[in-house]
Amino acid sequence: MKKGIVTLIAVVSMFVLYLLFASIITSRYSKNVIVDNVKGDTVTILDENGYYWEFYGEGYTKGEKLTVVFNSNGTPSIYDDEIVKIK
Repeated sequence: MKKGIVTLIAVVSMFVLYLLFASIITSRYSKNVIVDNVKGDTVTILDENGYYWEFYGEGYTKGEKLTVVFNSNGTPSIYDDEIVKIK
Protein backbone atom coordinates (compact mmCIF):
# COMPACT_ATOMS: atom_id res chain seq x y z
CA MET A 1 0.00 0.00 0.00
CA LYS A 2 2.73 2.44 1.01
CA LYS A 3 4.78 1.61 -2.10
CA GLY A 4 1.73 2.24 -4.31
CA ILE A 5 1.18 5.70 -2.78
CA VAL A 6 4.84 6.63 -3.24
CA THR A 7 4.67 5.48 -6.87
CA LEU A 8 1.47 7.47 -7.44
CA ILE A 9 3.01 10.61 -5.95
CA ALA A 10 6.11 10.18 -8.14
CA VAL A 11 4.01 9.74 -11.30
CA VAL A 12 1.81 12.76 -10.49
CA SER A 13 4.88 14.88 -9.72
CA MET A 14 6.51 13.94 -13.04
CA PHE A 15 3.29 14.78 -14.90
CA VAL A 16 3.04 18.19 -13.21
CA LEU A 17 6.69 18.95 -14.03
CA TYR A 18 6.09 17.91 -17.65
CA LEU A 19 3.11 20.28 -17.94
CA LEU A 20 5.08 23.11 -16.38
CA PHE A 21 8.04 22.57 -18.71
CA ALA A 22 5.77 22.27 -21.77
CA SER A 23 4.00 25.54 -20.93
CA ILE A 24 7.32 27.36 -20.62
CA ILE A 25 8.50 26.11 -24.00
CA THR A 26 5.27 26.86 -25.83
CA SER A 27 4.92 30.33 -24.36
CA ARG A 28 8.12 31.56 -26.06
CA TYR A 29 8.35 32.79 -29.63
CA SER A 30 10.74 34.93 -31.64
CA LYS A 31 10.30 37.82 -34.07
CA ASN A 32 12.56 39.73 -36.41
CA VAL A 33 12.64 43.41 -35.49
CA ILE A 34 14.39 46.61 -36.48
CA VAL A 35 15.63 49.25 -34.07
CA ASP A 36 13.38 52.26 -34.64
CA ASN A 37 14.77 54.69 -32.07
CA VAL A 38 17.46 54.92 -29.42
CA LYS A 39 17.08 57.59 -26.73
CA GLY A 40 19.52 57.29 -23.85
CA ASP A 41 19.27 53.66 -22.74
CA THR A 42 15.69 53.23 -24.04
CA VAL A 43 15.55 51.26 -27.29
CA THR A 44 12.35 51.21 -29.35
CA ILE A 45 11.97 48.36 -31.81
CA LEU A 46 9.42 47.71 -34.56
CA ASP A 47 8.38 44.11 -35.20
CA GLU A 48 7.36 42.54 -38.49
CA ASN A 49 3.66 43.02 -37.66
CA GLY A 50 3.99 46.77 -37.06
CA TYR A 51 4.02 46.71 -33.25
CA TYR A 52 6.45 48.83 -31.25
CA TRP A 53 8.26 47.47 -28.19
CA GLU A 54 10.71 49.08 -25.78
CA PHE A 55 13.55 47.79 -23.67
CA TYR A 56 16.56 49.19 -21.89
CA GLY A 57 19.95 48.54 -23.44
CA GLU A 58 23.15 50.05 -24.75
CA GLY A 59 25.08 49.72 -27.98
CA TYR A 60 22.11 49.58 -30.36
CA THR A 61 21.77 51.82 -33.42
CA LYS A 62 18.74 52.93 -35.41
CA GLY A 63 18.10 50.60 -38.35
CA GLU A 64 19.87 47.63 -36.74
CA LYS A 65 18.14 44.28 -37.35
CA LEU A 66 17.62 42.00 -34.36
CA THR A 67 15.82 38.83 -33.38
CA VAL A 68 13.86 39.07 -30.15
CA VAL A 69 12.51 36.20 -28.05
CA PHE A 70 9.22 36.93 -26.29
CA ASN A 71 7.28 35.21 -23.52
CA SER A 72 3.54 35.19 -24.26
CA ASN A 73 2.75 34.62 -20.57
CA GLY A 74 0.36 31.91 -21.72
CA THR A 75 -2.21 34.33 -23.13
CA PRO A 76 -3.32 34.96 -26.72
CA SER A 77 -2.92 38.74 -26.34
CA ILE A 78 0.42 40.37 -27.21
CA TYR A 79 -0.17 43.24 -24.80
CA ASP A 80 1.17 41.31 -21.80
CA ASP A 81 4.09 39.71 -23.65
CA GLU A 82 7.59 40.30 -22.32
CA ILE A 83 10.96 40.45 -24.02
CA VAL A 84 13.07 37.56 -22.76
CA LYS A 85 16.17 37.71 -24.97
CA ILE A 86 17.64 39.88 -27.71
CA LYS A 87 19.90 38.31 -30.32
